[in-house]
Amino acid sequence: MAGDVSVAIVLDLFSQRFDDTLDDVRGYAYEDFLLANGIERPSQLEGHEDEFDRSLLIYYLRNLCVPAVMQMSSAFQGTRELEEERKRVLSLLVKLDPDSAKTYEDELREVTRTQLINRGVRQVERSKIFVDVPAIKRGFEKRHRETFQRYLALSRAGMGADDGEIGKALEEALTGTPLPAKVLYVPDDEASDLLKDMVRWLFSESTNSPEHGLDCYLSMRIRHGTLSGQLRTPVEVENLITQRAAGTDEYEVNRYWADQFGELDVETREAASARLSKFSADYDALISRMASELIQVRSSDKPDGLFSMNLKAVRFRVWIAHINVGVTFDQFFDSAMELFWESVDASLVSVRGMIDGFFKPEVHDLFADLEKDMQGIVQGIAIPDLERAIRSARTAAIQALDIVKDWFRLSQPISEPAFPIGDLIDVGLQCVTAIHHDFNPDVKKDLDPLPPFGNGLTLFSDIFFILFDNVRRHSGKGARPEIAIEVREREDMLHLTARNKVEPQSCSDDAVARVEKIRKAIADGDFERAMRSEGGTGLIKLHMLINRRQSEDGRRKLDFGFDNGEFFVSLEMRVRMKDMEVGR
Repeated sequence: MAGDVSVAIVLDLFSQRFDDTLDDVRGYAYEDFLLANGIERPSQLEGHEDEFDRSLLIYYLRNLCVPAVMQMSSAFQGTRELEEERKRVLSLLVKLDPDSAKTYEDELREVTRTQLINRGVRQVERSKIFVDVPAIKRGFEKRHRETFQRYLALSRAGMGADDGEIGKALEEALTGTPLPAKVLYVPDDEASDLLKDMVRWLFSESTNSPEHGLDCYLSMRIRHGTLSGQLRTPVEVENLITQRAAGTDEYEVNRYWADQFGELDVETREAASARLSKFSADYDALISRMASELIQVRSSDKPDGLFSMNLKAVRFRVWIAHINVGVTFDQFFDSAMELFWESVDASLVSVRGMIDGFFKPEVHDLFADLEKDMQGIVQGIAIPDLERAIRSARTAAIQALDIVKDWFRLSQPISEPAFPIGDLIDVGLQCVTAIHHDFNPDVKKDLDPLPPFGNGLTLFSDIFFILFDNVRRHSGKGARPEIAIEVREREDMLHLTARNKVEPQSCSDDAVARVEKIRKAIADGDFERAMRSEGGTGLIKLHMLINRRQSEDGRRKLDFGFDNGEFFVSLEMRVRMKDMEVGR
């Protein structure tokens, strides 16, 4: 019966009308039908439609040739191939069943849109290590173009580090010849001082600028909730971790497992609950150390920071040897930025090594100690559900660390598609829900019909990530708050407003005071301290995002606050309507 399409259809009807106990068999029947007819993929049925009952074939293509069923087949290597096959199936259905063509075309558009959003999410995930290079270049040009011209003039006059012997000696060093001491020495003269000043400023600005430097984006894209969410989620799924009680350093009682310990005596239950609270504190402390001490730019107040922008003397001299009087300002900047990224890459190697060599063993030991201690507390009473949860959470936490480790790589340049504003909203939302799986807001969009944005992915994904995460953290509405987003275009200005209802305790006098404190920090320009911290600074980071390319007319605006039981965020940005690019 393998070649009879009715078998797969009957099993699908059983799944829909009764239960899912035969879904695996349904998956085999789906594939057996194809193999019995000499093909591997349903789209290969095109051209053979007349060999089968048309109504049965339509049902098969419409209801069984979906990713959830097709994924059991070895013909597909991943999600993308499954999605592409579904699109081909839908195209075939349009021809076979023209009366339902609109339904198939709507799904085809939705699959294509989902692919675009997923591509955007993947691109955002690969761009966590980021510096706003265009903004750095504008600042460098404004501050150092004349310095650069003076440096070239002095170099032409014979001053500076441009020594023909340097390049030759460095090339010989690559073959093993020892380097003469003078090769590593940068002369003390005006030209060399100008060169060092330019590179020093460029490295400092690219690293520490609170508006567009590396530390700003480490804070915004990794340290500010993202890291904690990524590592906490697998433990939350198994109900092993609780939150710190408001206003204290103590962790809340783990009610889930307390209810499972009904057969234990009171003293044992209390000891088990206390041990789970201690685990919560220890696990969060490990994440906190990673974010607040190690994923930092090394400085006097962050001595353990793993991002140290130091160049080895040999590499610096190699670079100097290639800076000659014929280099242009743009070439000099690009070359110096390559030097900066080399330094960043060395730091990224250190971070990945720390994750593999320290954090993975520490996480493993935290779970192993929890399992051992719980066995000692219950004294021989079987706790299979808890032991399974601990093992599952440990495996998932190690996998989460592997995902985090991949954040710390330099992103490779890839083409960025143009995204409609609605899809940019969804990319930002998916970046949050990928970390916090239980967050499922009801998002209502009221959007002007705008052309797709050609360069808005990273900017808008950051903006909407902050907006959604702010709702998740502070609305008090649980996993499914209502969020209304309105986008309007007026005279080359993009006006965006997001509103969400909040619980009364979320708009208390203390909450209002905190919001006013943030507003004052923005008005006073108190950015650097706020951007280096990871608590309650999302709105400040949002202000920095929309103002990092501040136009001279100063028309970029941000407003936020409580309003009749809602919290609103409103912002304006200039756009070029011709190609819908965010104004630079």
